[in-house]
Amino acid sequence: MPAASYLLGANWKSMKLLPTVGLAVAALYVLSKLSFAGNASRLNYSISGMGLSMNGLNPVISMNLVVQNPTNQIFNVAAIVANVALNNEPIGNVAGFTPVTIAAASQANVPLTVTISGLSLISDVVNILNGTAGVSALLHITGTVNANATLLPIDVQYQAL
Repeated sequence: MPAASYLLGANWKSMKLLPTVGLAVAALYVLSKLSFAGNASRLNYSISGMGLSMNGLNPVISMNLVVQNPTNQIFNVAAIVANVALNNEPIGNVAGFTPVTIAAASQANVPLTVTISGLSLISDVVNILNGTAGVSALLHITGTVNANATLLPIDVQYQAL
């Protein structure tokens, strides 16, 4: 049998398997993403350590998002972008672009920057978050986390005193 016809015959048979193998690889990839998303939904979030500074005319609150990972999977957080509301009133945007690795069965701090829109809110926001205004407040962060190259929703609430 000539080498060319032997190779063509073998390739023809393997070409029948190629779509099946491709479909299996695609299915495994999708299942791994679903498994990751399922594990990511088990993460616990809380907020700690706040500080206030100014960036030009914009007030900026620096805070840490404490992420607890009870799963056996490592999460590599590349970025967090979100909106922030205080007592259901939008007050600004949240950004965190410092890469953080959260090991399995551990916790890590993800630094966030909250940029407040509107100078009139500065003292109210600081007093409420520090608990000195005599009013309780709910800080609500909703947005997207880029972890392990997958975009996932984030929804964190922080109840100030």
